[in-house]
Amino acid sequence: KNVLYRHLILVPKGITQISKTILSPFTHTRNFIGSSVFTVGTGNAFKDPRKLVANFKQAFNTIQPQLLFRNAPKNQAIYRFLLEENVVSSSATARDLAGVLDDIGKGGDVYMRLFGKFGNSMKKLYEKAGDLYVAEDDIWKVFNFLGEFDTYKNAYTNAVKSGLMKSVPSDLQIAKEAAKIVRDTMPNYAYVGDFIQAVRRTPFGNFIAWPVSVIRAGANTIELALKEIANPVLKTQGYKRLITFGTTTGVVVPTLSEIIRNLYGITKDQVAAVREFVPEFSKESILFVYRDDKGGLKYIDGSGAFVYDTFTNPITSVIAGVDEKRVFDPNSSTMKGLYAGLAKAISRFASTFVEPSIYYATMLDLLVRNGETKDGNRIWNPEAPLGEKLSRAAKYALEATAPLSFQQFKRLTQATLDIPGE
Repeated sequence: KNVLYRHLILVPKGITQISKTILSPFTHTRNFIGSSVFTVGTGNAFKDPRKLVANFKQAFNTIQPQLLFRNAPKNQAIYRFLLEENVVSSSATARDLAGVLDDIGKGGDVYMRLFGKFGNSMKKLYEKAGDLYVAEDDIWKVFNFLGEFDTYKNAYTNAVKSGLMKSVPSDLQIAKEAAKIVRDTMPNYAYVGDFIQAVRRTPFGNFIAWPVSVIRAGANTIELALKEIANPVLKTQGYKRLITFGTTTGVVVPTLSEIIRNLYGITKDQVAAVREFVPEFSKESILFVYRDDKGGLKYIDGSGAFVYDTFTNPITSVIAGVDEKRVFDPNSSTMKGLYAGLAKAISRFASTFVEPSIYYATMLDLLVRNGETKDGNRIWNPEAPLGEKLSRAAKYALEATAPLSFQQFKRLTQATLDIPGE
């Protein structure tokens, strides 16, 4: 590959994205909590509490790296099996980043060599952070595998007792079946396709494997549930899966939003008005709108922490579009709002692939737009002295690309101290 392209395009993109994921404490938290939602969506969170605890303990003992103690041979065997079945070590985001690094140079260790310049302590920090990021994804995949194995073995055992089956399949057969279910119903980088993997080599797109994986996982969950319903042995499990998935994706978050809105006495017209003032990336999101101590309206972007948002956002966008037209253009037809919302949903999904990556979006703001963001906000005063422009440009670039959740900690501090944002 062209050396100039590698160092001007791939290196900055890879380093910035790693800073925002593997080296971001808040992203680690979101990675762990977000992956647990797939467990709820597939129905594996609704079992005997004792079994849930046992499965989680087993999952923790199975994952790599061995965080607190050396894994027992039995647990290592389970991990090897799941690795061979392409279930674990398949985090869509982590593997996407690993692919960028592989494209950068030999062995994909450019970032590691960079950290090595700062000493062994920084190098170890990066290694541990990377291992932990993968483990946060793996623990839920192992947990779901154990849950699916239990469900199917119990279903087959009951089917034999009732005469629907002559014999229970072997544990290995059931294990392979459970592994396939987890592979299909949770994000897995191995199945995002060559085109998606190729986009990572361009200046565009941020973690594009994730939304594609979420859509694939959601569609596969519905398809699996329908197949199970058509099977007399698995019919009960199929209905359970379909109900829990539908409830998780289409009921829980919107209902919670409505409950909060009603508790604070906020009208739908006020929510539509709030959408006019939120950042562009939140306009089609599910919003939790509430009042502060002084009665002012505030909001939380509910879509940010909801992993199935990519799958359900078209519906949310259509509802938001209809509400917007109803409030601000009451004479327009409902279909006009519906089409507007659908267009925004398509645009939001497409932006994942066509918008510049974090680093290049920052450079566009500074160099191409001459100190102006794509939303029209000025980074510096055009009339300011050169020194002040350079100072503000450096501050903007550092804040936009800084690791260790710098921006999140800053916003959290502002919110805690009730300091208005800039």
